[in-house]
Amino acid sequence: MRNGANSLQVPRFVWRRARLVARCLLLALVPFGHAQEQPDMKVSTETKSRVISEVLKQLRREYIFPEIAAQMETAIRSHAANGGYADIMSAQQLAERLQSDLRSVSKDQHLEVVYSHDAIPIENANQEEKINPERAARIRYKGGLVNYWFKSADVFPGNIGYLRFDGFFPLKDGGRDTADAAMAFLQHTSALIIDLRQNRGGDPAVGLIILGYLFDERVHLGDFLSRPDDSKNENIVSPHSPGARYSGDVYVLVSRETISAAEGFAYDLQSVRRAAVIGERTAGAAHPAFEYRVGEHFMLTIPTSRYVNAVTGTDWEGTGVAPDVSVPPDNALHMAELTALGKLLKGQPDYPFIEERKRALQELQKEATK
Repeated sequence: MRNGANSLQVPRFVWRRARLVARCLLLALVPFGHAQEQPDMKVSTETKSRVISEVLKQLRREYIFPEIAAQMETAIRSHAANGGYADIMSAQQLAERLQSDLRSVSKDQHLEVVYSHDAIPIENANQEEKINPERAARIRYKGGLVNYWFKSADVFPGNIGYLRFDGFFPLKDGGRDTADAAMAFLQHTSALIIDLRQNRGGDPAVGLIILGYLFDERVHLGDFLSRPDDSKNENIVSPHSPGARYSGDVYVLVSRETISAAEGFAYDLQSVRRAAVIGERTAGAAHPAFEYRVGEHFMLTIPTSRYVNAVTGTDWEGTGVAPDVSVPPDNALHMAELTALGKLLKGQPDYPFIEERKRALQELQKEATK
């Protein structure tokens, strides 16, 4: 049985909007769960107090839901007053404990407290990082080394297109040509399977490029609502040239490892009925998040905005994207092929290579009985 999603380590990205003033996490190209091990260090009572105070200050100022920020502050102050952090002498343990306590209240997967053995530089008053040209060049270079997280573009028997990408690389740093080339290669397939089962999100601009091939008119998918600057940014798909439009049915594969912008891609397509979503319920991390320095060796990731889909009036935070067809992730690709071929055989009886399509379906059906 063709699977398509192996155990390849993939990046952990967070969804971002450029207008928000903060240091974006998209610049890190470290595989999720495999950050380099680093030495721990002892923390003093004074350091713990300063870190906790700064965490709470940033939450009050930036967190998307002020009422939940207040609840988190109450919980953290209660833990501190009752000696909950008194015995912690490890910087790593302090970060882990604060994150656990914050998430126990917020249930927010984008909320993180991270310890860094290397000192974190102080940026400007708005904590906005200025990327120098040399570092930007390194980011672009590393993006090329991983093909901007595009993993596969293929044509399966029966003229079924398959596209897999495992992250939404920051478009300003490269990848537009790769996305366009993949869609050009798949343009004449009869149905398209987009595999996001291992996709951890990133810059939604990449998704908009791909979505531009799937629509023949401008579509308002939703709005990003930002707390820090009280702004609203529309999420609109603009179609590419008419000759580039992909007109076939679309199937999006998801799993619990599908997170953030990857969830948004599936959610938006599902909401306007442009794609069928197949697999298992996704992670449920919808809120764009940014990173703030809260101490010389501590960084806080805060969701600062939320997304409101134009059809549903909400997002997938905490609930995930519910698939249209629920199957184990390892069976999702097989199910998508079966569904696509079955529909094509009924809808295109005069297809000149229909025998090939019938054989492809028969092979898949045989595999399903093994």
